Amino acid sequence: DVELQNKLNELLRKECAEYLASFYQGRADMAFKVISATDKLVSLELISGKTSFLHHHVNLDPKTGNIVKLDQLLNTQDPDLLPLLRLLCTNKNIQLEQKLPAEWYIEGNNLFLLQRICGKDEVAGFALGNLHKFIKDKRWIEKKSD
Repeated sequence: DVELQNKLNELLRKECAEYLASFYQGRADMAFKVISATDKLVSLELISGKTSFLHHHVNLDPKTGNIVKLDQLLNTQDPDLLPLLRLLCTNKNIQLEQKLPAEWYIEGNNLFLLQRICGKDEVAGFALGNLHKFIKDKRWIEKKSD
């Protein structure tokens, strides 16, 4: 589907825009990693840097080419969500007091939340099974049965 491919390429170009100037000037390398890919969700990690690297995560619906936001997956308005995440979080550098981080991805049966704090990427992982009460649309995480 050429139209979908063009839409995805344009979206990725926009997501990489802040890193492209450094790349074109030779101050940074760029790469990407497919963290997970199903017929329902593709999680990409965009990487930029030379000696230290910035990571930016993009989650896409491969059928539409649209970005999938965390509030499409989780009921982020539920007042019990943040307290549960704070309780389960083992990375004490992650700040989950006021709101959820904008960056996230799914790998396997885990949801990872990311924050850039003092120039360093901080990551916290959560088993999706522990968040089942808050999952709005299970289609994003359904696995194919063998």
